[in-house]
Amino acid sequence: MPRPDTNDSFSHKERGAVLLMTLLVMSLMATLAISMMDVTRVSIKRTANMAAYAQVDWYAKGAEDFAQVYIESQISQVSTTQLAITLNAGEPIMLPIEGGLITLLVSDGTDCFSLGSLSNATGQTQFKELLQAIGWNGRDVDSIIAHAADWMDSDSQSLPYGGEDYVYLGQPDLPHRTANIDFQSPMELRVLPGINEEAYQAIRPYVCARSSDAPMSINVNSLQFWQAPVLAAILGSADHVQLAQNLIEQRPATGYPSVTDFQESELLKGMTLEGLDLETLTVEPKHVWIEAHINYLDAKRVLVLDYTLDNGTLKRDYRRRTDEARRPAVSLSLDPNVKDTTR
Repeated sequence: MPRPDTNDSFSHKERGAVLLMTLLVMSLMATLAISMMDVTRVSIKRTANMAAYAQVDWYAKGAEDFAQVYIESQISQVSTTQLAITLNAGEPIMLPIEGGLITLLVSDGTDCFSLGSLSNATGQTQFKELLQAIGWNGRDVDSIIAHAADWMDSDSQSLPYGGEDYVYLGQPDLPHRTANIDFQSPMELRVLPGINEEAYQAIRPYVCARSSDAPMSINVNSLQFWQAPVLAAILGSADHVQLAQNLIEQRPATGYPSVTDFQESELLKGMTLEGLDLETLTVEPKHVWIEAHINYLDAKRVLVLDYTLDNGTLKRDYRRRTDEARRPAVSLSLDPNVKDTTR
């Protein structure tokens, strides 16, 4: 019987090993190619997103410039009464752009409690009434007001129920000091002891960050029904929310001609107004609030602007690029049996 060819047997084994190795190398190369394609795809997507967001930031700058020019043109071309009508109309300004849309919401911003007012006793009293009007009471209110005042002032002396640097430097997560300047954003309220997220969201619709050097103004002609707690605070009592709602609901169609006419309203007859800071009230726009929503491709940006109107000039007080900087409206029903909800 013939013996098998040993060399031929080894040749078959070598060819099999080479084939197996080739398949393994090809599988590895295919895996690497797929991985490289995924990395390339992600890189291309990231680059496109970066380009889109860079472009949307330029659109945001353009929206800000347009808004300022628009307001300045309205100031110079229309009367105060007509400007108030324009700001209270609630009609958005739509600016189509290639690949997206810019929406500007321009409104009378003379309708919020200025946190800068917490630098004085009158403002602190009004803020206390505001917090009580939206359902807060007890020592928590005094503590929040005291901590807010200590947060703003430049001294190191704590108010009763308040706290200076020692309160914040002892925090384990992020030790810090008090700002010692006016609130730059309502979002700073979150750092105050006693204000959790639920409390902050309850306060947020009613407040704005403006300088303590500027007197607070509340336009009785632009307040909406849900903003009655702000007016109640100016009228001196949290118990005046229903009265404030009636004043807003029964406001003349063209608004009150003057603050004096407002004070002489039938609803206020018999009410003692002496000692109240009624100089806070106005019937003209003193501030303009703008929310710009920029949508470009898959990129979105929200820009919030707050301007002060001063003798025909425009001064920007507030500028933030975040959706959280918006002041959400509170949806209230005129039916007392319907539960109030926050939008």
